[in-house]
Amino acid sequence: MTMTFEEADELIDNFVDKYNIQNVNGVDFTVYPITELPCSSGKLKYAHFLFAEYMIGEGEFTKSLGDMLVKSYAYLARFLDEDDGKVSEINKENLTFLKKLNEGGLYSSLILNEVNSLILQNTIEFNNFLADCQNNYLTK
Repeated sequence: MTMTFEEADELIDNFVDKYNIQNVNGVDFTVYPITELPCSSGKLKYAHFLFAEYMIGEGEFTKSLGDMLVKSYAYLARFLDEDDGKVSEINKENLTFLKKLNEGGLYSSLILNEVNSLILQNTIEFNNFLADCQNNYLTK
């Protein structure tokens, strides 16, 4: 199946709006069942690649657009298979972490570190794609 630029744009816009991704901060590690996604995570990732490459090729790629796309792509790491019970476990840990943080205390959690690691991996993956794509268009 192919996807058009317009379909990619709409899919990303709906995803960003539904989860208010523009306003997500770096200390909340809420996760969701993967079944909440409107389509497969692979299709959403593909939409990000397609949209970014199109915007770069058209010379319309801005820093703010890039920041939003990186944040959105990284956010996909928050969608987990709910069959292993980790969604509720992680969200409970997250609430404890946020409570301790608001109280000015310290709290460390291995399971939240795992989520943060997945978010970081997605961030690196998409940034690497952007760098490769921008280099391709610079050499043309």
